Amino acid sequence: MAKSKELKENSENSEVLEGFALLDPNSDLAKNIAEAREAGFDAGIEQSDIKTYTFDKTGKYVGKDDLGDEVSLENPEGIILHVNYYGELWPASWSNNGPKHRPYIVAHDLKQGPNGTVTGLAYRVGEDVGTLDVAAIEAAEVEGQPGTYHYEKLPGTQFGTAENGGGKYAKEGYILTVLLKDQELPVRLKTSAGSIKYVKKFLADLFRKVGLPSKALVRFESAQASGGYSHTIARGVFVEKLTDAIHEQCKKLFGSNAALPTPAVANLEVKEVSEEAPF
Repeated sequence: MAKSKELKENSENSEVLEGFALLDPNSDLAKNIAEAREAGFDAGIEQSDIKTYTFDKTGKYVGKDDLGDEVSLENPEGIILHVNYYGELWPASWSNNGPKHRPYIVAHDLKQGPNGTVTGLAYRVGEDVGTLDVAAIEAAEVEGQPGTYHYEKLPGTQFGTAENGGGKYAKEGYILTVLLKDQELPVRLKTSAGSIKYVKKFLADLFRKVGLPSKALVRFESAQASGGYSHTIARGVFVEKLTDAIHEQCKKLFGSNAALPTPAVANLEVKEVSEEAPF
C-alpha cells in the first residue's frame, strides 16, 4: 500500500521531478549523495557553493558564474528552501553602492517584528566607513565582540533616516534560498528594498496556502509597482502544491531549513490567500 501511494505521488509530480534531479530519490545525483552520507562522508552543501543573484531594475536576477562573468535569470521556477531578511549599511548612499561598492556592515538573518521593527546581529565586513556615524556605530557594538553589532541600534536602521526622510537609510530586503529547475545546487535570490511589502505578502499567502515554503513550486517574475510608483518589483506566482514525498526529499537533502518555518516566515501576518500575488 505504501509503495503504491509513493508511486502515485511521484506520478502526480512527474513534470516537477523531471526538472529537479535532486528531488527524485532514483536520480543518480540523489543516489550519490545518499551513498556518500551512508559511507560517513559529509555530502552537505557548503554556503560558498550557493551563488547569489540580485534583483535589478531590469526585472532580472543578476549574478556571476564560476568564471566571474555576469549571468542573469529571467522568470525561473523553483522551490523556496529558506527565507532570510537582510540589512546592509553602505559607506555612502546605497543607491550608488558607496565608494568601494561594498557595504560596511551586513546582517543576513534578521527577525521582523511588529510595525516594521527589525532585530538581530550585524557584522562589519567593509573597511571604508564613509559618511556613517562612527560614534553611533561603536555604541551599537555587542560588548566583548568587536565588529558585531545590535542591528536595531545602528544608525540608519530606523524609519525616518532615509535621504528623503520617509524610510530607512539601511538597505533591507529578503534573501530566498531556492532550488531552481534544471540546476543541481540551490541559489540565493536577493530581492530589492522596494519589493519588501510585496515579498512579505506573497510569503504570507504561500505560508497560509501550503504550510511551508518548500511545499510549493513558485515562478519568480517581475512587475511594475502599484500605487503609481515607477520602479520594477519582484513578483512571485504560485504554480502548484508539491506532495509530501517531495517535501520529505527536501528535508533529507537540505535539513531543517526546509522542514521548519523560519523566523522571517513564522512572524508574518497571514492574510487572505491569492493564487497569484506579487513579491
